[in-house]
Amino acid sequence: ARLTSEAPEVLRALFEGPAEDRPRQVLGGERWAESVTAFFQRDEPLTVAALRRLPVTPVDLVSGEPAVLFQIATLANEKGALGRFFRGRDGALRLDWGLFQETHDLELERFASAGTEDAEPRWFRAGLRRSHGLGLSEAFRESQHVFDLQAAPGGLLGILGHVARELPVGRYLNQKTDWRAIYLARLLLKARTLPDGTRVLEILDCEGTGLSRSEEYREEK
Repeated sequence: ARLTSEAPEVLRALFEGPAEDRPRQVLGGERWAESVTAFFQRDEPLTVAALRRLPVTPVDLVSGEPAVLFQIATLANEKGALGRFFRGRDGALRLDWGLFQETHDLELERFASAGTEDAEPRWFRAGLRRSHGLGLSEAFRESQHVFDLQAAPGGLLGILGHVARELPVGRYLNQKTDWRAIYLARLLLKARTLPDGTRVLEILDCEGTGLSRSEEYREEK
């Protein structure tokens, strides 16, 4: 209830306040200052059109804590971005800018739809849910853990994620994820096309395994 009452004020200050004050409304403001400035310099309407709390609360894959999420719709993205808020050490509520900006700009959807297997792997924030992957071949499913991915409030990505069962990241995800839960994760993804033509996203690493450096901030959480 407290998040729901305070979140509109954070967004009002971010979208309508002075440009120099905007980084103060996001977690790790100095780190994101350049990204925030570039976002609001676009030639498109960036007014907040709607804000609502999502009915499903995923689990943060790293901390195991509930991740309360909001749908933040703007005039430039009426379907909305994912919004998550954290309280800083000073008690002020701040927006997780990385999650908001990525999902507002549909970065994972564009990466997946491009279909370029030679593209460098990239880190993305996404909802993660275990899947039986029934559209995939049985031989493939025997060696892989399969996941549904979600990068927007409106629904699943439409392209499955997978990770080899015997890899460290595969063992980590198998241990950390339950079939009955939805998770919020940060994943290192690579686009692939299987021999039968099915497009998938291979999970090379995820935040929490320690295999790669995701450059995610943690100092204020």
